[in-house]
Amino acid sequence: MKVCTDACLQGAWTARHLQKSKPERILDIGAGTGLLALMLAQETSAVIHAIELDSPSAKEAVVNFGSSPWSTRLWLIEGDVRTYNTDERYDFIISNPPFFKKSLRSPDARRTAAMHAATLSFTDLRDAIARLLKPGGQFSVMLPPAEFQEFRELALEKGYYVHTLLNIHRTASDYAFRAVGIFGEGEVEFETNVLTLQDADLDYTVGMAQLLGPYYLYL
Repeated sequence: MKVCTDACLQGAWTARHLQKSKPERILDIGAGTGLLALMLAQETSAVIHAIELDSPSAKEAVVNFGSSPWSTRLWLIEGDVRTYNTDERYDFIISNPPFFKKSLRSPDARRTAAMHAATLSFTDLRDAIARLLKPGGQFSVMLPPAEFQEFRELALEKGYYVHTLLNIHRTASDYAFRAVGIFGEGEVEFETNVLTLQDADLDYTVGMAQLLGPYYLYL
């Protein structure tokens, strides 16, 4: 399973948040090969459903789930979240959605679908969350800052506000390149958190090591 540092940061930071709220049912939208679902399973006792449209990725996620210590709590759904319905809504939803809407597309169709908002627009994602999330539930989304602001405005149309925010910087002198938001109903005062990945010597910072330490064998 390929591991993306960006997704690991979202998974670790979200899992830290969920240790307080302790959800019983979680949905991972656009699960890929299952990384986020596995990270949340490690740190919570929730039943986690992961939905993935791409068939090869979905099949790999099934293998990854089955090989994990949390296999009895992980379920892979191969399909399109835009048409997915369930009788029981989720306490928490996580998604690392596609975002390269205007950039040149890769000749690799699977990479295009994974990296561009070509198969799941921000509006589609917001509407799926609104349909599948329990009243009072929360959700986690990670995007580059400009796209995050666009999604934030769309979420507001459904009454979802940022409840906590993490801005991620490569170094202290760089602009943030990713934002992770925990959204929920109702406007609240929230603190903007900052995570810097590397120090002046390009070594991992203490904050980075502490966040990902529970998931990486060597850091």
